[in-house]
Amino acid sequence: MGRGEMSLNEINCPYCCELIHRQAIRCKHCHADLSRPDTLKQNYSTVGGDASLNLGGYFGHIEGGINFSTLSELDSADERSKRELLERYERQVRDFPEKAQYQFALGLSYLDQGLYDHAATHLERALGKTTKEADLLYYLCLARLSGRYPRALKLASIQELERYLIAAIRLNDSAAHYRLLLAAIKHDYYSLNGLRVPPPAAETLLHEASRREVDRREIKAMLRHMKLPNSPILYAIQQLC
Repeated sequence: MGRGEMSLNEINCPYCCELIHRQAIRCKHCHADLSRPDTLKQNYSTVGGDASLNLGGYFGHIEGGINFSTLSELDSADERSKRELLERYERQVRDFPEKAQYQFALGLSYLDQGLYDHAATHLERALGKTTKEADLLYYLCLARLSGRYPRALKLASIQELERYLIAAIRLNDSAAHYRLLLAAIKHDYYSLNGLRVPPPAAETLLHEASRREVDRREIKAMLRHMKLPNSPILYAIQQLC
């Protein structure tokens, strides 16, 4: 039997979808409680483990027993749900600090709350360890911007953000908001400071973004976590919202 194939004594964990023994009462991968009789009836809009939390179906993808949501999805949740999620992720990280998916989820929750330094710390701990690397790199850039104008950062920091976003684009070429953030950074830091803009130009990135999958809610969330002056670039981004 090849790697990853299921035997008669194995089933998929209903939380993380990894192979586990049929008689297991706790998943060895995500540590979800499988002993309750209603476990197999749980749907994938719940947030991992035992005592799961449902947020009305906003969240769809679960990895390692915890939900990998997007910033726009968190932005849509009510404040009570956000607090409950944040507290749950903090417990998960405290109990299983080696789990990259918990670090990712906690970092995203901190980003949503505007706790940028905390967000960056936990997102960095998940780098290179998840299947959501493109999103992780993108959100780390937003955390590093910390709600500021890109021009407020030092050149070394800007160049690091550029590397992260270029890597994100290579990993997932279909998402428009990676290119939009990179265009905004290039315009605000280089163009408005009278500096030479390293390729690709902001205008090129905007054109390419308009031909990709546009997530309007994600773009709105992006604009809430960075500052841009009134400019053609800002107007072009807002037109895609």
